[in-house]
Amino acid sequence: MPKNSLRIGIALAAGLLLFGVGEVRAGPTEEQILTRVCADMWGQSPARDSCTSAEITADVGDSEDDDRCEISAVCPTGDGEGSQTSDVTVHPSHVPDLNNCDGELTNGSC
Repeated sequence: MPKNSLRIGIALAAGLLLFGVGEVRAGPTEEQILTRVCADMWGQSPARDSCTSAEITADVGDSEDDDRCEISAVCPTGDGEGSQTSDVTVHPSHVPDLNNCDGELTNGSC
């Protein structure tokens, strides 16, 4: 089964779990599911310990390889005197590798 079909299947299964007796409710969209995945991955990143006010959105690609997490956060600079807003767009699997490198969100070590 193609990866995109698997994601759609997961989204449909999640939607089915939300059905109530005698009523039909729409389940989460692929974008909502991916945004939650991105937020969960952000929680595992070293950058989360020093950066604040993170805004996390997701961009669902044509395939799972094309999915992206878009993260904007306020990160302190290395001198401790200030902070700046840093933006990064990465694949969800790379979010746990984000570090605050002198106020910049960086994928991998500084």
